Amino acid sequence: RSGSGRSGRSNQSDSFEEELLQCSRDADALFRKADTSGDGYLSKREFEVYMKRNTKHSDLAIRELFSMMDLDNDGYITQDEVRHVFLQQIRHANGKGGLKNGDGQKMKMSDLLGLEDDELHDLADDVY
Repeated sequence: RSGSGRSGRSNQSDSFEEELLQCSRDADALFRKADTSGDGYLSKREFEVYMKRNTKHSDLAIRELFSMMDLDNDGYITQDEVRHVFLQQIRHANGKGGLKNGDGQKMKMSDLLGLEDDELHDLADDVY
């Protein structure tokens, strides 16, 4: 019996697992850049400063994004909450739900944060 069907699934699984790992790395890198106080939480102020320096989003869009990422509504964004939003994008990458722009088009996390795809992997250490 040929194992080609099984290895095909394994390759897909390996690819998906690598995508999840990279997504977590990207979320963690972004969080470290924005968490200027180093306390493990993004305050609204830290998030706003980071977004204003790295995106062209309006103040309203930044506030709405903060609210979306603050899953427990405690006024802070944790690293786990950032990961959750990043991973949500992978789960919805096949067109099922996910974040949408004003035109109803699906958005990637890089679009939302005003970054090129490559920049998510290459965020500079000296953002501030």
